[in-house]
Amino acid sequence: LPGGSAWEAGIRPGDKIVRIDNVTDPDFEDIFISVALNGSPEGINMEIERDNETFEVNVKPEYDASVGVQRIGIAPASTLEVHKIFTVENADTPAEVSELHANDEILEANGKAIATVSDFRVIVNANPGKVLNLSVLRDGQDVDIKVTPSVVTRWMIGLSCATSKIDGVKNDSFAHSLGLEKGDEIVKVNSQNVHGFSELIETINDSPDGIITLQVKRDDETKHIKLTKLGEETVKEFAEGLFPHYGLTVDSTVEDFPAEKTGIKPGDTITSISGENVTEWSQLLTLVTASQGKEFEIAWTHNYETITKTIKPQKNEKNAQGVLGVKFREKKVVRKYGLAQACVVGTHKTTINIKRIYLTLQGFISKKLSTKALGGPVLIAQASYESAKSGIGKLMYFMAIISINLAVINILPVPVLDGGHLLFLGIEKLKGSPVSEKTMAIANYIGMGLVLSLMIYATKNDIMRLFHIS
Repeated sequence: LPGGSAWEAGIRPGDKIVRIDNVTDPDFEDIFISVALNGSPEGINMEIERDNETFEVNVKPEYDASVGVQRIGIAPASTLEVHKIFTVENADTPAEVSELHANDEILEANGKAIATVSDFRVIVNANPGKVLNLSVLRDGQDVDIKVTPSVVTRWMIGLSCATSKIDGVKNDSFAHSLGLEKGDEIVKVNSQNVHGFSELIETINDSPDGIITLQVKRDDETKHIKLTKLGEETVKEFAEGLFPHYGLTVDSTVEDFPAEKTGIKPGDTITSISGENVTEWSQLLTLVTASQGKEFEIAWTHNYETITKTIKPQKNEKNAQGVLGVKFREKKVVRKYGLAQACVVGTHKTTINIKRIYLTLQGFISKKLSTKALGGPVLIAQASYESAKSGIGKLMYFMAIISINLAVINILPVPVLDGGHLLFLGIEKLKGSPVSEKTMAIANYIGMGLVLSLMIYATKNDIMRLFHIS
């Protein structure tokens, strides 16, 4: 993902992770746990395979508040085989995909060979509402079909808040070679102040021939980075090596869109929408999208003065995107083991899943992970069904994970569970006599109440998810 730790380290789509720390030939479970449990400020060492060559990189995981664990910003690769076809929500026009079937493999689109899912999505995005001629592999035969992507436009007010503060620098980039680091803020180009990323790139492009000086704020220090006048391609390369921080200070506005018409200017800072304080860019995007084109009040500061006006979002028809409701199968590697090796792998996977439970409990206790993620019998039934569709092996693996979860939870020191009995035995050992029956009864009632409350809460979460209630 752009701006993520893996992106910064120079890892690219299509790369294969052949080692992470001391784990060789890892799968995504191994990677997830290694990243989530890594506590070293030095990060994680990885060995990457690309174009039949291997090299080492160091990746520093970052905490993701949305999921409550450390991540590095990677996802499993996908094949071009269609797994599911679904309806695109909130589309201006429906997609026509009746000729496309599950298990079809995309070969060509409009005569162009398709090598990756990204290649396919680029073509789909560029052709909203237009017929695409696809060549697919179906039951071992090439079949020509037609599909029409839906037209998707989004509600927007026409502003960007990409700041000149840097959230990520790609390690093998031109920007990195200049000495720029994550957290730097470029405040001036030569003697001209810059307030946003667009203005930064524009000012570098417009600089006269000769030496360009970037004034960089790093912590409490000011540094100066000198470079010679850059050509257009080099400026583009410079920009691609940086990932800007998206804040609430306006970088640029779109001509003839509501923000410009309302009087919002570059350098202004958005403070609230409909009376709700806005603290980050993602919140601003969510509130604008949720308005569905209805008017709302927006407040911003301009030269230390707060201005409040009514604004009505409009759809960005010019930049409409094409979307097909298609989910592709993840790329999988089937590994077969003998009995002895299967036992070794099974033990390793058991350890991995116990660590997952530990991470989950730690996240709930620290409130870094929302309890809305808890699932009950409905979620277990849904997951069992999906596992069964993938084959008996996948179902058995899932049932083993459920058994491990139950085993770990059962030994927690909660009365009525086995862990509670062990706790009382420990107390008896320490004090030299058993706990009184009255105390045991009260503790068991409390434990039963906790377990029942947890079951009810998890089932409530299941029902809320089932009916899409937030």
